[in-house]
Amino acid sequence: MVLERAEAPHSPGRLQQRADFVRVQSRGRRFRRPHLVLLVDRDGLPSKNARVGYTVSRKVGNAVVRNRVRRRLRAIVRARPELLVPPYDYVIIAVPAAAGAEFATLQSEVTELLAQAAGFVQQTIARAASEQPKPVRS
Repeated sequence: MVLERAEAPHSPGRLQQRADFVRVQSRGRRFRRPHLVLLVDRDGLPSKNARVGYTVSRKVGNAVVRNRVRRRLRAIVRARPELLVPPYDYVIIAVPAAAGAEFATLQSEVTELLAQAAGFVQQTIARAASEQPKPVRS
């Protein structure tokens, strides 16, 4: 008997390079909730998917606590890929209060933040489309 691995939902790309984190943190738009901060910036590359990075500093707690918070955040984002708009990069920063937050609390905050960011991204795209010069008819 062969057990097949269950199909996992599509997971977004990962931000891994320090330069990408720094770019998003310096140029990105910020959205806040009591336990989390979300930063969003357009990816300069012609990528086809959104990328997400996670920052959980030592202020949040020891390694066990930080890893638990990071795992929870990854699971939440992986379950809601439709809220990520490509080709934007997202950085989710956990504040120290996130260490004691319940999973449901983190889930609702991440969902709210991503929905708010999606609205901002859609407005930005619509604004850019309306500012494009119109062709001149001769």
